[in-house]
Amino acid sequence: MTKKTYVIQRRVASSDRNVSEGRKPSSVLKVKVGNVFDFPNIDETRQVARQLVQTMLATKRNPNKIKRETDASELKMRL
Repeated sequence: MTKKTYVIQRRVASSDRNVSEGRKPSSVLKVKVGNVFDFPNIDETRQVARQLVQTMLATKRNPNKIKRETDASELKMRL
């Protein structure tokens, strides 16, 4: 049996590069929203995806990577 997941892919302007010829270079972020069986219906999946897109646009980074970094820092603080 194969695992099915929801994924969003979005082109986001890169904040760490210089502006050249009036446009910021962009990068494509591909983010896993979650497993199909984690969501009871598609509407909840879309809501989570919208929140992830807002995070992507605000931070210009992968939201899942940000979450992993905060979880790791909290783990270090507990030790």
